Amino acid sequence: MQSSTESFWSEIKRYEERLKSDPASYCFAPLAEVYLRAGLLDDALAVSRAGVARYPGYVAGQMALARACHQKGLVDECRRALEAVASAVPDHAEAQRLLARLYAESGQVQAACQALQTLLDFCPGEETARIELESLQRRLVELPHDDELELIELTEADILEELEEDGQPVVPAMPAAAVVENPWSGVPDALQPTSELEAVWALPEQKLAAAVTPPAEQDPLTTATLAELYVSQGFTDKAVEIYRRIVSADPGNREAAGRLAELERVEAAAEAEVGQAAVVAADLTPAPVNLPSEGAADQQAVVTVLEGWLENIRRLRVCR
Repeated sequence: MQSSTESFWSEIKRYEERLKSDPASYCFAPLAEVYLRAGLLDDALAVSRAGVARYPGYVAGQMALARACHQKGLVDECRRALEAVASAVPDHAEAQRLLARLYAESGQVQAACQALQTLLDFCPGEETARIELESLQRRLVELPHDDELELIELTEADILEELEEDGQPVVPAMPAAAVVENPWSGVPDALQPTSELEAVWALPEQKLAAAVTPPAEQDPLTTATLAELYVSQGFTDKAVEIYRRIVSADPGNREAAGRLAELERVEAAAEAEVGQAAVVAADLTPAPVNLPSEGAADQQAVVTVLEGWLENIRRLRVCR
């Protein structure tokens, strides 16, 4: 029993010999079909094209060409071959089905519906075709009509003509004003601008824009929020510096001025307290005491030293 591959080659050999002996033979169509079954797409495409060029009205040859083009991805050539088949044999189910699929993929929904409807007219039992037709018809209803997509461009003359036909008064548009080099020409001398205005008018646009100094932007670090953050961290001096800059930039800011005065009082009180503590610490620093050396101790001297220590301890407690 021969395998399928051997069978293919046997058929191919037989058709090739027949076509070689008679180039005008119609056997190019079955030869192309065998090529397709064997996976020889290029050979199928070449032989079917040559045969269709010789016999364009041969339906089997056009169908063989359509199958070869479809497998090769040649959509336009495949569609032309299928249209030739469907035109000659409307009840060709395969041609109508494949043609409808190509129409739908290219966006020609109406043509795809027509191909499926023709197929159902000859083959009412084609349920798959019926389902595809219903789906395409729903899609066709959802698509906008061509008149909804039409864009009408009207010129000024068209608009004026339409208004005149409706009996509406037409006022022609005023021409654009010309650029005036010197707007003060023709103005009496008493009303002429001063030399300063003339100098500004004479400036080019770029220089005039550069001459206008934009307002200084506020430093993002000079804000009351940042100052209060410094206060919460114990850096009152930094907060005072920020509030001073705020008041300098905006003298009318009463809130900032009040807060600055308050922080300056707190800072001054803190400095005074630090100075007083330094004085107290200096006063409390015990003087160096030279105790008598062992063996020559004077009892009265020892008592004096001890009393001095007790006095210092008492003063430290009073300060606390």
